Amino acid sequence: MTQELTDELRSFIDLHREMNASDLALKLSKSKDLPKQFILDQINGLQKAKKKFPFLLDHKNFIYPSSRSVAQSSSEYTAKYKADLFNNLDSTADLSGGMGIDTYFFSLNSKQVDHVEIDQTLSDIVRKNFRTLERSNIQCYPLSAEEYLSKQEKKHDLIYLDPDRRKEDKRLFLIKDCSPDLSQIQERLINCSKKVLVKYSPMLDITAALKELNKVEEVHVISVKNELKELLFLLDKEARNPIIKCVELQQNNLSSFEFRQEEEIHSEIEYGELGEYLYEPKAAILKAGAFKTVGARFNLIKLAKNTHLYTSDHPNPDFPGRILKVISVNKNPSKDIKMANIVSRNSGLSVDQIKKKYKIKEGGNLFLYAFQDREMKRQFALCEQL
Repeated sequence: MTQELTDELRSFIDLHREMNASDLALKLSKSKDLPKQFILDQINGLQKAKKKFPFLLDHKNFIYPSSRSVAQSSSEYTAKYKADLFNNLDSTADLSGGMGIDTYFFSLNSKQVDHVEIDQTLSDIVRKNFRTLERSNIQCYPLSAEEYLSKQEKKHDLIYLDPDRRKEDKRLFLIKDCSPDLSQIQERLINCSKKVLVKYSPMLDITAALKELNKVEEVHVISVKNELKELLFLLDKEARNPIIKCVELQQNNLSSFEFRQEEEIHSEIEYGELGEYLYEPKAAILKAGAFKTVGARFNLIKLAKNTHLYTSDHPNPDFPGRILKVISVNKNPSKDIKMANIVSRNSGLSVDQIKKKYKIKEGGNLFLYAFQDREMKRQFALCEQL
């Protein structure tokens, strides 16, 4: 039986919702009448919700599950992005329902959604939360993905799956190490649904994944505020040559750069010296491996084969990434540089090593880029961002 969020507990939680977790745990250890873990989970959830799913803060009766479930959940922004890829669906199944954030947003674009979660306690909590969120078109099934599939006869419009990437407190990045192993059930999934969308860690190697997962129609590399968050693989029976979409999400804003691996293979790019302007692609583009494509598309020169920085003598404001005006280029930073935002790209030195070796503090308005040029020599470029 799940813990009820009584008026008394809600008052205590509201009073202590900004409190440090360790201090709160100590305070709760002195009281035998309060459900310690439940309160800690609620306050952890409320604190995480501020950035990760702020829409939940409008629902005071929402019950937050364990910190592990909150940590593994998609954010509001990535969940909404995934749901908005599809419209007017009749039937959707979320086979790794977890906390239910993805399920909730899918339910806004689908007539019926099945939330499948093997953890009975978590499934019970989520069922209550969907009532709190007034989503009557969601059905909860406390089953494993495999059990659910074996019992299903109807064909869905969409199946979504986020394989569990944690085992014994270790983060796993290989498809075969995740549960369920998609390489073993992908044929069954495709036969049960018109489309299959799978979420993986951004640490997963995209090229290796495409070799394991056949019938991939699209790959979405998702970043939020230039921080990698998710890899999405959209499977379809007829898929052959997947398009890779590099997506940057900001609040109320989305930018995308698309390419196919064939384009990257056949793109030609010139290598050369650093000119008047320096360009650094967004994180999603670098993760996707569009190293030649992004330079060729915007008529830029690449600094070196393994240095994914680009240059030109005239600014290109359409470039999907950071654009900087070069102030100076030297083999060593000038002694006059006391403070800068340090970026190391294939330089052989970490940011911390550069700070320590050259006695530079992090911060200010200028950027110091350390990189290896096409002759494999280390260079330092002092720049200001446009």
